[in-house]
Amino acid sequence: MSNENKHGISHVTPVDANIFEELGFDHAEAADLLIRAQLELALEKRIEAKRLMLVLEKDIKSEKFKRSRGSSWRFQAGGF
Repeated sequence: MSNENKHGISHVTPVDANIFEELGFDHAEAADLLIRAQLELALEKRIEAKRLMLVLEKDIKSEKFKRSRGSSWRFQAGGF
């Protein structure tokens, strides 16, 4: 009998495990690869957040967002 589930997956790496060790890298290299992957992910998230802030700033300046009564903002549809 196969250990595969209905999606054909036979193994799932635990959340707290190092995927690179499971792929066969030695402990030191796996640790290095994991750190590098985590740093790249953090950098990618930071870049994406900055990109979104720049888009939002541009939209606010182009008046796609208008200030309504009080201090809330509302989006003006159209113009895309």
